[in-house]
Amino acid sequence: MLPGPSGLAGPTLRRSGPRELRRGAWCSSTAWRSPGLGSTRTCQVFSNTATVGLVAAAARSKWRWQTGKVVHLEHVLSHRRFDFLVERRGKALLLSAPQQPFQRLSLLPGEGELGLSHAVGSERDWPLFWQVESWESNGASCLEIRSARRPELSLAVAPSGALQVIPAESENSVFVEVVAEGVSGPQLGVSESRDRGGVSMTELEIRNFAKRGVLVLPQAVPAELWEPASALVHHYLGQPGAITDGGFDCMGKLEGKILHHPQFPALLSDPNSAAGRAAAQLLGRRRLTERELQRCQVALRFPELMLSGEVLGAQQLELEDLKWHTDGCRTRQCSRHPFSLLVGVALTDTLDDVLCGNLCVWPGSHVHLRREPALGICDPSADPAALAAQGAPLRNYEGLPCDAAPAAEPPGRATALKLRAGDAVLLHPHMAHAVAPRYVCSGVRVMVYFRLGAAPALDDHEDHEDAGRETCQEVFFDLPGLHKVLGERTLWSDFLSQDAGPKKWGEPRVALSRVDEGKSHEISPNR
Repeated sequence: MLPGPSGLAGPTLRRSGPRELRRGAWCSSTAWRSPGLGSTRTCQVFSNTATVGLVAAAARSKWRWQTGKVVHLEHVLSHRRFDFLVERRGKALLLSAPQQPFQRLSLLPGEGELGLSHAVGSERDWPLFWQVESWESNGASCLEIRSARRPELSLAVAPSGALQVIPAESENSVFVEVVAEGVSGPQLGVSESRDRGGVSMTELEIRNFAKRGVLVLPQAVPAELWEPASALVHHYLGQPGAITDGGFDCMGKLEGKILHHPQFPALLSDPNSAAGRAAAQLLGRRRLTERELQRCQVALRFPELMLSGEVLGAQQLELEDLKWHTDGCRTRQCSRHPFSLLVGVALTDTLDDVLCGNLCVWPGSHVHLRREPALGICDPSADPAALAAQGAPLRNYEGLPCDAAPAAEPPGRATALKLRAGDAVLLHPHMAHAVAPRYVCSGVRVMVYFRLGAAPALDDHEDHEDAGRETCQEVFFDLPGLHKVLGERTLWSDFLSQDAGPKKWGEPRVALSRVDEGKSHEISPNR
């Protein structure tokens, strides 16, 4: 091991033979965050299965950076982050520490080990020369860094987190470039690996989301992201004029300019946000755009006045009494497809045994509410009573008069989510949902919502005339990361008839999908 300065100030290189590469295994990727990075964007990161079999088989091309560029690379298997300063030498590259540009990464001749060299990179300095090959996987550009003169050797990462060299075309030699704007970054350093595994969604989670229309991602937004956003909200709650008209039940909402603070888009745009990466994966993108993340909503829920004794005779609502809506229904945005994906991030806990401002969902309701006749609730001239008479499951829909269609079926079984600050929720745009009253005498429930992939042209998408012949690609036409997993030609009706997951939820990652099976995210309707 060649020691460098303390912390992230210098290179950490491992002198190890190729055999050491075969040892150890890493969980699927998480993302990095280095101190003082400022504005960043996400990269597409994927699970281990995305690299297995693709390293040797994928079509490759040369990847070239310009002299003077500082590149930020993330190792796919270990999730360690390395920064390199690039110098071009013809078709090859020299790689050095950004703040120690004269200490260049070098392959030690005859040993297959790494070291540092002060050589200038002339023709005889072949151990310093590297070439980068790239290929596409899940919409991400995968990179492998090989010795220019010994292409059978590639850079990789040892279990200790140090750089090493191994035989080429191994899944341990795959990196992705993380784009950071206006950042110099630390030198050839290694960032701390995140504890939470599974940056991208597994196939099981994608299938569960497709079938249920909702997916809970526990602690998908780390504390260093949600805590500043929460502090900002609570600070402005004490400022005159920060609350304006237009909130839930006429209780007010945050003034619009507050939402322009960068703490809110960072909840999804920061590379360390697993929620942002999951959303980008479903949307088939490498990253989310800053523009759409600026259009967020901070949803507040305050304690109910009845808890003070000021409202005589008031009765607390039960879960089954709540009125639900979809964001595209006539009482809201009045659009059949206003956006592609709704992402909610909890900034406060909703863990009490009573309704406490919980986000409430009706798992599976998107299956019915995205089809006629129920889809008619999104039209300007919608007549909910008539739609219910045609068989639309509209019981407790907020636009349905109380005395209309008493025999209407509900769109599903209501579930109140118990969330911790930092949890994220993915919702299909046709998911029935509601916010519960806050029957807790103190505190404010705060959630931030992002509506992603919105495009007016999407309203022109036509439903398949024969619902029984509708494919998964047609159902999720604007979520390519989803229908590619389900099978583009798979019939939607065939998928729904399949079991989307096990009945017992024992695996750690599967716990993210416990929406209507387990008890960790729900409140019993019989309190």
